[in-house]
Amino acid sequence: MLGHYIFLGGAIRALGLKTEVGRSVKDHYGATVLLNNEGRCDSACAYAFLGGIERDSNSIDRLGFHRFYNPIDFIDMKLDYAGLVRSMAMEDTQKISALLVMYIVEMGVDARMLSYFQSHGFDSVYTFDLNDGLNLRIVTNQRFGSWYLEPYGKSIVAASKKVGSSSPYDQVYQVTTYCRSKSGKRIPYILLSVPLQDYSQPDDVIKEGASLYYETSTERFVVPIAASQIRGWKDKSFMQIEIELGKGGEEVLTQEDKVGLALNTGRAQGLYFYDGQISKKEKEMIKASFLHCN
Repeated sequence: MLGHYIFLGGAIRALGLKTEVGRSVKDHYGATVLLNNEGRCDSACAYAFLGGIERDSNSIDRLGFHRFYNPIDFIDMKLDYAGLVRSMAMEDTQKISALLVMYIVEMGVDARMLSYFQSHGFDSVYTFDLNDGLNLRIVTNQRFGSWYLEPYGKSIVAASKKVGSSSPYDQVYQVTTYCRSKSGKRIPYILLSVPLQDYSQPDDVIKEGASLYYETSTERFVVPIAASQIRGWKDKSFMQIEIELGKGGEEVLTQEDKVGLALNTGRAQGLYFYDGQISKKEKEMIKASFLHCN
């Protein structure tokens, strides 16, 4: 079975996909979505997880690794068969270990991870903490860094930048929140800054609208955003996508913890999206950007 999951991990890497641990459920619209705060990925599944070009850091405590063995190992330990059988068991175990090391190194993960659980029994599962998971590259950094405030004219904006290199499945470089005053009313916005590609056309990106979503421990809720609330333009080396949030969108960004925003474009490389865990302090920053308008 381990060989099949290693093959799966290689396929995940070849397709340029990211991995996260979760449970598939139906949302209010009947669509299948992933709740990434539930589910387990133990044993061979954990090795398939390593195939992700990005590996969700929030999944680290739901990954379980253990030593792999040939059933003959148990015969060897319990019945102490002749030396020939013992050597066969050792040879099989060495082959499995060599296969794992080659796969782990190929996936860009530190092979020292194996030493963490080699002293554990065959039937015990080892879970890494976040610090070790990041140091050993079992998981990668969150896609977006911490939110921060900066002045802009007479107002202030809140922003979060992409962490690490962009992949074809995640091309948003920065998200920015701010507000504008129109006819005495305060209008909240969020801006997605996307590096320009040869095929980048703002009109193609915005015509299908967007989805703002947030997750609880059991459900995902979606706040649809119409295409009429979105506009796009090219600015030097970036394509800027500005989305008018409305009251519902403002409440999601300033009150919920697990938040995401995706443009409903049929891009072959995947959606343009932001996805993040927003702390209480960061929500205060976003709230401030919605109160101090130009």
